[in-house]
Amino acid sequence: MSNIIKSRFVTGESVVEIGKSFIEETVPNITKENITKLEEEARATLGNASLKANSILEEAKLEVEKKLELADKQIEEEKNEFEKQLNLRKEKTEKEIKFKLDEATKSSEKIKKEAMIEKQKLLESLEGEVVDLVTTLVGHIVCNEVSQSNRWIAFLVRKLISGEDIAPNIEISLSDTLYESLSEDEIKEIESIIKGSTVNKKNYLNAYNVEISTDNGQILYDPIISLDEVIKDLKLISEVQNGLTQ
Repeated sequence: MSNIIKSRFVTGESVVEIGKSFIEETVPNITKENITKLEEEARATLGNASLKANSILEEAKLEVEKKLELADKQIEEEKNEFEKQLNLRKEKTEKEIKFKLDEATKSSEKIKKEAMIEKQKLLESLEGEVVDLVTTLVGHIVCNEVSQSNRWIAFLVRKLISGEDIAPNIEISLSDTLYESLSEDEIKEIESIIKGSTVNKKNYLNAYNVEISTDNGQILYDPIISLDEVIKDLKLISEVQNGLTQ
């Protein structure tokens, strides 16, 4: 209030002086050099800030690239490890499969070998049984035929002289028992085998002996004895074969 009142008595020049004085007291001296210096400082500050910002950005970029590179490396390592484990597992599986196949093959070969041995043993045992069965059956048939029928006599005489160069008028001798069992027709059938043949009996002959007298000599045959010889031969052949297969 007092300043306003006082200002009423100040002249125009005084006002100008007061203004200049106020400006000089409140505002520092600003010169062209000061402005240039301030501009340079500002540019320097901006430049430093820009450099620092670029440095920070570059460091951040490098850090990001480093992290990306590390991540790629880790991913590649994990991928390689996964493939390695997968290959190991695959290799292990293949080995296990091969081992099982080998074991199965060995087991199969062993079973086949054992089966062949058992088969051979069975065949050997059956062969003996078959030989016994055949010989028994043949013996039964022959003995039954010889004892129950006389047809074998004519058949036997034909076989004995077949292919032989024998002159007519041969003598066919039988045991008393065998001769007495023949009918007249059976005697005629035997005598008709070769022209001029005669059938007679001789007491020195055994039950089933058949003797044929020719100009070349005598043929003596007994079907029962021959059957025994055949049975012995069959058994001997079977034993020899079994010995060769063992």
